[in-house]
Amino acid sequence: MTKNQSKFLRLIMFAEGTDLRVKQGVLPYAVRFNYTEPHITNFLKRAPAVPFNGKDITAQGAYQIVKGTWEMCVKALGLKDFSPSSQDSAALYLIKLRGAENDVLNGNWIEAIKKCSREWASLPFQNDTSYYNYNGKEYHIFGGTPQPAKKLSTLLEFLKADHLLPTKDNSIISANWLIPLGIVAALNYKTIKNAISF
Repeated sequence: MTKNQSKFLRLIMFAEGTDLRVKQGVLPYAVRFNYTEPHITNFLKRAPAVPFNGKDITAQGAYQIVKGTWEMCVKALGLKDFSPSSQDSAALYLIKLRGAENDVLNGNWIEAIKKCSREWASLPFQNDTSYYNYNGKEYHIFGGTPQPAKKLSTLLEFLKADHLLPTKDNSIISANWLIPLGIVAALNYKTIKNAISF
């Protein structure tokens, strides 16, 4: 994985809100939708859907990938589990499908963000607005209220700070993730550590 790919994956986590969950002791890769459900501790498979506003929401993990999209990635990539490395691979595959792979590799951030806004509603499509709430479109999962997108200027500032994914050497216990040792233990550190294969 290149530095720019790592930066863009962290950007998606930031936009989706999973990156900030480390302050509450939850690894981004373990996040389930709406953040109130128990976090994922078994990375061998996805967790059950989360009931929300009368619907079953399947968005999970660092990139909040829904079940149908995940199953497509599993079939295309031969993924065997829901580990952090599998989630990263799936996200990179989705970026490629949206035609943004070269933009990410070359640091064409604005174009990459716009192309990927169709995959992640938290990324702005135009005028700091989600693709799913642009020009009359509405995304009704949230009880009729479209998911808001992060401001482009905020995302570009985040990219300038050079936030990266943790490497194999610093993996989860890292200043990058702000996770104290006690919280890592609560997250079943051994299971998660073994699941990472950067």
